[in-house]
Amino acid sequence: MKSTKTAQKPFVKNEKVWFGTSPVVCDLCRASNLMSRRNFVDGKTVFGPWAIMCLECHMLVGAGIGDGRGQHYRLHDDGRWVKIGG
Repeated sequence: MKSTKTAQKPFVKNEKVWFGTSPVVCDLCRASNLMSRRNFVDGKTVFGPWAIMCLECHMLVGAGIGDGRGQHYRLHDDGRWVKIGG
């Protein structure tokens, strides 16, 4: 009899993933579909408040990547948003 268990992805030490609801659109331009672009930044803007931003909006009004500034996430094929910067 075959096992019905699905294979789990191996644990990657120190891998940081997004635990919130999967972002759909950029908070600023509202036009960017983040799922199709496969990248987003959760970051501070030059205006002060934080936002979920597409990379284009982050280039225009983001305060940078790093502690206290922002985190860059990329969508992996398995559906997880993995932190790749910040």
